[in-house]
Amino acid sequence: MTSSEGRVEVIEFLRPDRNDQNLFVTNLPKTLRDTAKYEELSKIFSQFGLIYEVQILESATNAASLGFEASAATGDGSAAADASKSTVARADDSVFCHYAFVKFYSADAAATAARSLNQQWMIDGHVLRVQHATSPQAPAQNSVHLYVSQCRTLANHYLGFNGWCSKIMKLESFSIPDAATLDLLSDLAAEPEDSATFVPGQDQLCYSCVVQLTFPHHRITCHGAGTATVKPSQDTGAAGPIVSAGYAKKAALQRATEDAFSRIVLVVLPSGKVAVEQTRDDPPGCGVVNRDITSTLVDVNCLPDREDDDESDEDGDQALAEEDAQLEEDTQLEEDENT
Repeated sequence: MTSSEGRVEVIEFLRPDRNDQNLFVTNLPKTLRDTAKYEELSKIFSQFGLIYEVQILESATNAASLGFEASAATGDGSAAADASKSTVARADDSVFCHYAFVKFYSADAAATAARSLNQQWMIDGHVLRVQHATSPQAPAQNSVHLYVSQCRTLANHYLGFNGWCSKIMKLESFSIPDAATLDLLSDLAAEPEDSATFVPGQDQLCYSCVVQLTFPHHRITCHGAGTATVKPSQDTGAAGPIVSAGYAKKAALQRATEDAFSRIVLVVLPSGKVAVEQTRDDPPGCGVVNRDITSTLVDVNCLPDREDDDESDEDGDQALAEEDAQLEEDTQLEEDENT
C-alpha cells in the first residue's frame, strides 16, 4: 500500500473520474466477454490496488469514440468509405474486438499497473496494451459520492475492519408542509420523473437520519445527514406502510452514511501509513446531538487533589474516634443496667 511515486496521495470517497485513475486497455481477445475472462482481467489489475470498476466494451459499436469514421464500420460503398476501410484494415484488428476501462481509486496504483502490464502480460495469446485514458474529464464540482457499499469497501481496504465504526445518532420521521411541497415541486420542474415523489395532498413517509463515523486510531469523528421520502405501497395490503417505512429508513441511513464519508479523505504517506482528515464541517444540528449525549455522561475518572485527600483522611479519623467513644459509652450503660 506504499506510494509508488514517493509522494503523498489524497484519496477521496468520490467516484474516480480523473484520467490518471483510469486505464485504457486494448488488444483484448474476443473470448474476454466470457465471465471467467472478465474475472481474470479484474484479478490481474487488482494486484496493484483497489479497483473501482472494470468495463469491457465492444469497439464495433463505439468506433467513433476511438477516432474512426462510422462509415468504415458500416461498410459504405463510397470512395471515402473505402479509404477509411483500408485504414482500418492496417490497424490492429483486436482493437475492434474488445477493449476495457479499468478505474482505480488510487492514481499511484493505476500508474504502477500501467508500467507493469503494458506489453508485459498476455491473455489467450494477446499482449495487453495499457495506457492512461484521455477522455474529457468532468468538472470537479460534478463529482459524485460513492455508494455506501463502496465507501465501506474503500475504508476497510485502507483502514482495516477495526479502523472505523459507524453509529446511528438519529432516525426519525418528519412531515412536509404543503407550502414546502409546492416549493420542492417548483425546484424539480425540470425533472418530472423525480417530482412524482412529492405530490400535495398524498401521504408521504419521510425519514431523516444522522450518522456518526468514528476513526479511533486517528481521533476523528464526523457526521452525515440524509433524508428519504417514499409513497406507501398498496400492493402488499395492510403491511404496505410498514414495508415502505423500512425502505425509507434504509434509504435515509444510506444517504447519511454516504454524506459522512464524503466529508473525509484518506492521506496515504510514502511509508504506506494512512491518515484520516475531515475536509468539510458537519451538517447543521449534528453537533447539538453530540453535546446532548456527552452532557449526560458521568466522569468517574476524576481523582481529588492531595490536599483534599489529607482533609478527607482527617475527617475519617475523627469520625472513627467518635464512633469508638459512642460504642464504649453504650457498653458501659449495658453493664450498669445488668448490675
